[in-house]
Amino acid sequence: MKNFFIILCLAGMAATCFFSCKQAKKQADTTETPGQIYLHAGLELLWETPAELNVPESVIFDMEREQYFVSNIGGQSSGKNGQGFVSRLGLNGDITELEWVTGLNAPKGMGIYEHFLYVTDIDRVVKIDIVEGLVAEEFAFPDARFLNDIEFAPGENILLVPTFFDNRVMAYRWTGEG
Repeated sequence: MKNFFIILCLAGMAATCFFSCKQAKKQADTTETPGQIYLHAGLELLWETPAELNVPESVIFDMEREQYFVSNIGGQSSGKNGQGFVSRLGLNGDITELEWVTGLNAPKGMGIYEHFLYVTDIDRVVKIDIVEGLVAEEFAFPDARFLNDIEFAPGENILLVPTFFDNRVMAYRWTGEG
């Protein structure tokens, strides 16, 4: 019985040491700078924007024009308030145009196809002409309550990921009608 108690104590001490060492290693692998997100030791911060964005949700890189777009919810994530907008950033993270396209509700996911930026906006997808910086068209999804993301697949197919909409992904094909 005495040997069992000694073994149990040694096992407990070993477990404590193991978890303490693991926690110390985890803390050593991250660094913290006030106002910044924790960084992994293998990552180097290249740039960050000034704190001028308004609830930024998504970022997409436009390879053809070498710029970034950021969707800004501008309020509640499901609020139809017209306060959402899209910002443009330069390659080094500078905000080249804070409110590039305005009047959106709560823009989230974005996709680029040809020279258009498509933005999910609660229950619609907004098609923005990248060259002109203007809304070219809107596609309504009246049954959607929270369109979250958009992606383009081969063959001009569009994939939408709606949140709170029957837990499914929807794929659409351009028909040229409507």
